[in-house]
Amino acid sequence: MSLFRGLAQLGSKSETELSMLNGVPGMIGETAVVTKAVSVRHHPGAVRTRGEEWYAVSLFPGTTIDVGATVVVADVDRGVLVVFPTDET
Repeated sequence: MSLFRGLAQLGSKSETELSMLNGVPGMIGETAVVTKAVSVRHHPGAVRTRGEEWYAVSLFPGTTIDVGATVVVADVDRGVLVVFPTDET
């Protein structure tokens, strides 16, 4: 009996850990599509992910990511997504 309880608790722990990845921290590693050219922090662009529009800046200073490009979320800084382009077009 205790083995089954242990497995059930293990399953619950995984669910809890997964729920902790919801929200903004859980966005890291997700892909998004650029809807407004993404460049530097002082002129953030926009991306669409999870059905929502988010401000975004490029992970690589001095680069611009064009509209329609697929990007990966590397970080979230004060509600602004920090992204880098994928190899996909």
